[in-house]
Amino acid sequence: MGVLSSSQRMLTRAFPSFLAQDVIKTRIQKRDFKDKTSGMSILSDLVKNEGFGAFFKGLTPKLIVIGPKLVFSFTIAQQLMSFFERRF
Repeated sequence: MGVLSSSQRMLTRAFPSFLAQDVIKTRIQKRDFKDKTSGMSILSDLVKNEGFGAFFKGLTPKLIVIGPKLVFSFTIAQQLMSFFERRF
């Protein structure tokens, strides 16, 4: 297996934090408007009551949507890069 580039390492490290932020954001948005529970309280309650796996709720549907988009974008970008390299 090859060595990861710096951008790949950054994305690998950042991905779990995006998941945690998304789950906490969704919990904050779904709560009663008068409830003033902080994000840190929601985080600690989430881990205590549901475990670490709760951060990955909804990951499968998100990957099903994002995966093909990334493959399509990457393929188009590679094709365009080679097209412009040949032309210019």
